[in-house]
This record gives sequence, C-alpha cells and structure tokens, in this order.
Amino acid sequence: MFLLGVISCSEEKHPLLKDDDKALALLIDLNIANIAKNKYPTTMRDSVNQDYKKQICELHDLQEEELDTMLWMMQADFDRYNKLYTMLVDTLKKIETNLGDNKRSPRVPYQKERDSIMLNRKR
Repeated sequence: MFLLGVISCSEEKHPLLKDDDKALALLIDLNIANIAKNKYPTTMRDSVNQDYKKQICELHDLQEEELDTMLWMMQADFDRYNKLYTMLVDTLKKIETNLGDNKRSPRVPYQKERDSIMLNRKR
C-alpha cells in the first residue's frame, strides 16, 4: 500500500523524475558507493551497503523505501535513462581523469585491487 502512495506521489512531484542534474547526481553517488562497497570484505558488504544507502537517501532527500522505486521509474523512461547513463559514464571518466592530474596516471585504486572474484583466478 505504501509503495502505491510513493509511486503516485513521486510521479507527479519528485525532482528526480524531471531534473536531469539531480537524477545524474543520484546515479553518480550510487555508482561511486557501489565501487567503494566492493572494496570491503564480502562479509561486511551488506552493512556497508546499507550505510551508503542511508547516506545517499539523505543527500538526495529520499526515504529509503523510495530509492528503488525512483530508480525503477527513471529506468521506465528509456530515452531519458539512456541519456542519463551516457552522461553518467562521461562524468565518471572525467572524475577518473581529474584524479590523475599533475602528470600522474589516473589514481583509481579499484583498477589494481584484487577483489574476491580475482583471488581465485590464476595469473
């Protein structure tokens, strides 16, 4: 019942569904949080993910229950979501490049780290 209320109210009013800059900021935060979460041991990822989710919801003025619904509703508009995804990739590339300023290669620790999947692979 609550979900229906969220969907009907959010569809008309929530800025994430109309403002590309706000939607892009949410997607950037979610992607960076996902990258950061994956650097923790597997046993800690659920609790870390929950902490990141709470922080992201606070930053973007969302209730935790709304986050998945908002993402689903954003993805339902395929053309807009495609445009947002392209902007997301471009923005993440710029962030990565800016980390590598001062004549250094990009400082992206997750590219060199070995995650739990890579640990079982032989080099």
